[in-house]
Amino acid sequence: MRASALEIKAAVKRASAWGTAALCGVEDGILALPNSIERSIKGAPEDALGALFQKTRSNGALNCGGVLPAFLRYDSLDILLALAVGGTAGAPVKQGDASAYAQSFIPQEGTDGLFATICLQNAVNIDEVTSAKITGFDIGGVAGAPLRIGFHILADRINTDSAVNTAASFNNVTWFEIANRVLFSQGAFRMNAQDGPALADIDAIFPSGFSFSFMRRMEGVRGVGSASDQIDEPSQTGDPEIKLKLLFPRYSSVEEGYFNDWEQGAAKKLDMTFTGTAIGSPVRRSFKLSFPNLAASDVKTSAREGILQTTVEFDCLAVDTAPPGMNTVKPFQIDVVNRRAANVLG
Repeated sequence: MRASALEIKAAVKRASAWGTAALCGVEDGILALPNSIERSIKGAPEDALGALFQKTRSNGALNCGGVLPAFLRYDSLDILLALAVGGTAGAPVKQGDASAYAQSFIPQEGTDGLFATICLQNAVNIDEVTSAKITGFDIGGVAGAPLRIGFHILADRINTDSAVNTAASFNNVTWFEIANRVLFSQGAFRMNAQDGPALADIDAIFPSGFSFSFMRRMEGVRGVGSASDQIDEPSQTGDPEIKLKLLFPRYSSVEEGYFNDWEQGAAKKLDMTFTGTAIGSPVRRSFKLSFPNLAASDVKTSAREGILQTTVEFDCLAVDTAPPGMNTVKPFQIDVVNRRAANVLG
């Protein structure tokens, strides 16, 4: 067999012991895009004095990580989102008589014990990322296109000859959802003063693109456990970096207001809600991001030929008390309605 990127299939399964693979199977499949998950092995050549031409080389520290990108979908990426943020609101809540369930993903201070096994089948073998810590993600998109998400991964190793996830076992992998991408055109954006009234239609804004980044600073150490050249489960080494950028396609008096807010340090609250296809009348799929406290960190209007554009960058901050119309004090919260009936974190 010869491998082609078009043939790569991916699966994700929550694991329970760092360094021990979980078996991917029913409904663990995800539709991924070309990824950058790679490994490197630091060599230790024999360079003793008198040995001009080296004859031996030993393997040393193993590094493994990268980004697993995908189109953002309403139904199929819940496990990766939950492992990144660290918590859910508990059991999904059934919506009416439809087979639809509401679920929330709530950022936690830590993600100890939360990691997964990721398998990439390439028609030749299974690349098994045995223990993968999801250290963050980027979500974004532009008008006229589907949204994309990239999960940042820090892992112990890639096993190309696993006794757990094999070509035979991967035949048992199924996909919970292979449709229902989140489209930019399905989104509604609303923003007003952080201490203002609950967001309403009058607060609608109209960006032509956005990017949201949630990144934890994490590291693993070597020498803990039997595989001394591999890292143990990563832990946090600093505060997460959480940023939001909005792109506005024209510069007008409305966009001028963002400069004033930036200079005056006026905090904002914002939500963006994407509404997809129906699960059952009248319930539709949805993906919502809420930000209770946005502090502008930079505002720019492009100096270029043609139509001027404005970008506004925010630091996403927490609050002591949820602002009117929101129910979170964390820097952000993700709320979804889809067909997942069980809490993906159990």
